[in-house]
Amino acid sequence: MSLVFTILIGLLVLVGLIATFLTIKHWHWGQMLLMLGVYLASVGVLVLGAEVYRIHKLLRMNLPKVEAKLEQVEEKNAALQSGSRVPGTITAVVNDLRNPEAIASELAGQEGQEQLAQQLQWLGTNEMAKEQLDSLLDRLTESGKLPSLDTWDQQNQALARQRGRVWRGAVKTAGPDDSGTVQIAIPMPRPHGLEQDSVVYVFQMGEPNANNPSQGAQYLGEFRVTAAAPDSATLAPVLPLDERTSQRLANSQAPLSIYETMPPDRHELFGHYDNDTWVSDYTEEELRQMLPAATVEEYLRHGSAELTRDDDEYHRQAFDDEFLPIGPESDKPVAYERYDRPLRAYEIVFNNLAAEKATLIARLAAAAEDAKKLKTAIDEGQQLQAERQEEKRLLNIDKDHMLRDLAVIRDLSETITQRLAVTKELLQNGLQANAQLAAELTRRQLAILSGSEQ
Repeated sequence: MSLVFTILIGLLVLVGLIATFLTIKHWHWGQMLLMLGVYLASVGVLVLGAEVYRIHKLLRMNLPKVEAKLEQVEEKNAALQSGSRVPGTITAVVNDLRNPEAIASELAGQEGQEQLAQQLQWLGTNEMAKEQLDSLLDRLTESGKLPSLDTWDQQNQALARQRGRVWRGAVKTAGPDDSGTVQIAIPMPRPHGLEQDSVVYVFQMGEPNANNPSQGAQYLGEFRVTAAAPDSATLAPVLPLDERTSQRLANSQAPLSIYETMPPDRHELFGHYDNDTWVSDYTEEELRQMLPAATVEEYLRHGSAELTRDDDEYHRQAFDDEFLPIGPESDKPVAYERYDRPLRAYEIVFNNLAAEKATLIARLAAAAEDAKKLKTAIDEGQQLQAERQEEKRLLNIDKDHMLRDLAVIRDLSETITQRLAVTKELLQNGLQANAQLAAELTRRQLAILSGSEQ
């Protein structure tokens, strides 16, 4: 309200009061109050009318801008709902979608939109998800065609059927304990919808590191939901965690992604066919940084028309003249043939690896037990050898004593033999002497007898 208009209103009020005062001698006091009330009410209506005029004037000044903005918003909404091929509209919609944090701030104050605002806020702060969003929006801009919401819903439903539900941004709040059980908080959605006794697959969020996997995001394992609350859950490993995974889970502060089913391997994760040409969403350098050296060549060659003799039927994909894939049993003529990276069923791969690991652990345990028994046998053998060595030493001592006794016995035997020989000789000589003496005695006795007879 201008100063002149304010002064004018003040003068009118002053004149009205003076006029009322001057009629005090001629009018009844009730008439004076009635006239004063009517006058002040008229002044109030005049003031309010002026304020309404000012507000209307101010609003009408911005009305063309608001109408233009509303028209743009309606055009964007129509493009989002029904799709569009207008380049300017597509660019405007894409530019708005490139800033999910701004959309989140607008939705934060609206009732019932808190969860969507949280998801958009998380999308804006997650670098990997933001890069994927920018890549998708770049492809939309280049294609010159913006799909409708119904198309997006169909694609999301197809993706959900292929991939299953996913809970991103989960945070470990406690654990793991000795059995590997951890407690996690799931910020969105609320309630999260995880059911007790369901099996989920847990990944670390972030970029992988092909050169040093221990420094990048990794798959942590298959877990069973043992308890569930609206915004939290308790997970226990289906298979016992090894020391490396248990230590990694204990030290991990990064958010987690929880998958209802193991994410399937799909070619569309890394690129798409544009007519008969494979267009990769990643450069060769990005793929080499992202994937291990043992398999990165398959990803680099996928969609290539250059085939070699070493490429078997599992690494080839045939297409007809409309560039539609042809199965191995189809009788359609082959118009194109491209190198095809075999898809991997990672759930089966991990289960097979777990089975091989269990087999190796069992073999290692058996080998350790065999080694333990062998060591026991060696120890017992060494102990027995020591006992036998001691017995041998004692026997050698006995042998030495026996040899010494044998030598003494031999010496004694030789002495006895010598003495026996001497004794035999003396006995022989004595016998001969006795015989001679007996003969002489006999001769003498005979002589005596013969002399007596004579």
